[in-house]
Amino acid sequence: MRKYIYFYKLKYICVSAIIILGNCSNCIIFAQSTIDNPSTFIPVITGARALGFGGAFIALADDATSVNVNPAGLAQLRKSEFSFVLSSMHRKDKIELKGNPEASGTHNIFDDEINFLSFVYPSRIVKRDMVFAITYQHLYDFMREWPFKISFVQKDIINKVENIYYNQNGKLTALGLAYCLAITPKFSFGINFNIFNNGITYNKWKRYYRYDEDIYLGNPPIYTNDITEVWEEFIFKGYNANLGLLWKINSKMSIGCIFKTPFTAKIEHQYKMTTKELKINNKKLKMPLSYGLGFVYNFSDKFLISSDLYLTKWDRFRFIESNGNEFSPMVTAMPFDKSNVDPTLQIRLGMEYLYINKKHRYVIPFRAGFFYDPQPAYESNNDFFGITFGSGIDLNEKDWFSFDFAYQYRFGKIKGLDIPEHRSFSQKQHEHKFYVSMIIYKR
Repeated sequence: MRKYIYFYKLKYICVSAIIILGNCSNCIIFAQSTIDNPSTFIPVITGARALGFGGAFIALADDATSVNVNPAGLAQLRKSEFSFVLSSMHRKDKIELKGNPEASGTHNIFDDEINFLSFVYPSRIVKRDMVFAITYQHLYDFMREWPFKISFVQKDIINKVENIYYNQNGKLTALGLAYCLAITPKFSFGINFNIFNNGITYNKWKRYYRYDEDIYLGNPPIYTNDITEVWEEFIFKGYNANLGLLWKINSKMSIGCIFKTPFTAKIEHQYKMTTKELKINNKKLKMPLSYGLGFVYNFSDKFLISSDLYLTKWDRFRFIESNGNEFSPMVTAMPFDKSNVDPTLQIRLGMEYLYINKKHRYVIPFRAGFFYDPQPAYESNNDFFGITFGSGIDLNEKDWFSFDFAYQYRFGKIKGLDIPEHRSFSQKQHEHKFYVSMIIYKR
């Protein structure tokens, strides 16, 4: 009878974990061989000005936050400056399991943090304009919290109630060292070297999983209770470079491009399960190549539009165990050669109108943007869209400061392709972001 009870407990623990965590985070049963990422590795937009344009900033890139979007834009900066960006985020996940309505519900996550810090120093060396910058950038986040309750009844065999709690938090940040050279007055080249190192900036994420079950098995029923807990920590270290070009064709048109190099990060994975000893494994995560193209057109001194296309090769994104086995971090414990994940193509559009007060020498911008930002997934990407608005005030002509703020609303639906069809899984996500940035110029 004890073997019979153990068999059913093991079977339904696996089934429920796969059902609940299958599409949105890699199944905890496979935690020792995969890295999950409910908040997929899509870069966080840096800067309130860029956010106001819907992220369409590759060919604009006219403030310090351009080091991550297009470092060639630093050539447009003429004064030493210090800048910082603060951000606030609220994400709402509405999950529905028609097969288990008691597990459906809305889950919220909140986060406030420093999005960006920088110091920029323009100079002229050997009759060439150059710009140097050092930055702190928040590039990826991994915030998630999901509590679930599932009831399972099968006549004369099992009656079970499961309480599942999943929490993940952390982020990847980088120290950036940037250099930009104005090759000609209209053409510039820039490079930003990112250092992801836990000893310099915060580069790790933690997750906690708790599985609490009550089982009534057989007829007459035999009651049993079990609690499983898992603690994990992933420490991320690596280096990569962003290479950018900016060409101001004339007073009305500009073209920019960005190339972000792929790189292999080292992962220290610490894992502990209930009543088990702490395990530490050294693994690798291959981050994908990405590149983009941007275009700006100035209709006048007061009005412009910008657009970006940005491709990320998520089909090359893979996790490598210490034994050499490769998995796709985008799907549940699936071998890399069977993961079937496609690249994503972002489309971003933005506009800006300037109110210029010549008498008091200040400028107030009004910005708006729209974007299509697909999320990589198994077999077909999840469609996500967003709108943005932004404004501020620029007192640069008085050699003082500029202030910007922006709001973003991002929404989409995650398809449950690897969830059993009879469960009718769906997840709708709504995300709100608010950025505030300040640039202080050398007087």
